[in-house]
Amino acid sequence: MPTQPPFDPERGTTVVEPLGSGPGWWAGAPSALWSGGRFYLSYRLRRPRPERGGSTHIAVSDDGVRFETIWTAQKEEFDTPSIERSALVHVADRHWRLYVSYVDAADGRWRIDLLEGAAPDRFDPRQRRPVLTAADIGAEGVKDPWVARRDGGWQLLASYVDAPPHGTGDRSDLHGTMDVFTTGLTTSSTGIATSDDGLTWRWAGAVLTPSAGGWDSYTARLTSVVATADGWLGFYDGCGGVEQNYEERCGLVIGDGADHWSRASARPAVGAPGGTGTVRYVEAVQTTAWIRFFYEFTRPDGSHELRTSLRETRP
Repeated sequence: MPTQPPFDPERGTTVVEPLGSGPGWWAGAPSALWSGGRFYLSYRLRRPRPERGGSTHIAVSDDGVRFETIWTAQKEEFDTPSIERSALVHVADRHWRLYVSYVDAADGRWRIDLLEGAAPDRFDPRQRRPVLTAADIGAEGVKDPWVARRDGGWQLLASYVDAPPHGTGDRSDLHGTMDVFTTGLTTSSTGIATSDDGLTWRWAGAVLTPSAGGWDSYTARLTSVVATADGWLGFYDGCGGVEQNYEERCGLVIGDGADHWSRASARPAVGAPGGTGTVRYVEAVQTTAWIRFFYEFTRPDGSHELRTSLRETRP
């Protein structure tokens, strides 16, 4: 059972800075991988409302600290009011995938689509195909994918929102702002989908839900998973109410790497509480010798930057 934070976010190094100062200016929501001796990083940039998540990016680095952005897409290319986290995957030589979460302008609900390309700078938003929509899973929104190969197939973890209890809100209350996650009418959980090919997915339902009370009773968003000597360790974003929605804190869960998880403690594990130093969207890139963490970090002015921390694991 982990008892110490896996990394110190205060000692991390800034990778991407926000475009402005103050609340609502964010750089983060990372997805990262290690391939061919290089780091590849997906991230999004956001401005305050009403602009919101305006662009999604891919960058490359030799050391995991100094990155060069090689691909960018604007929200207008997805016909969306906002883009959030994407999941970058290297399938094979000349075959890359990017699973993008964004708001569907047609119904105001978050969804996940797939782009494929011969290289990480060759994605075309016009060629996107659906992966998971809210209607597919019988929910009110689905976003923030984390994708991995497992047991000869694929698994996808995503944040989703169920319909609120009967009588607590009508459809305009849920989707009038184009972001059901911030309405306070219902809570958000983590669900899992599986696939044989990474293209067609089977939704299996919840793997991590908000607690009955406490610091993570509104949100439980599993953002990445690493292997340990005793099983699997997961990092998740949690908050206790809608007022903390943009300042979630990072907790730890232990499990089988798929659909069985339990909380490692009753308190957050990484980052300061709900303000300067808050940590969310933890991504972990793991080798036999080290784990490099990427995460969104709250600055003193209320903006969010993208940071990285390295933990050596080889004895």
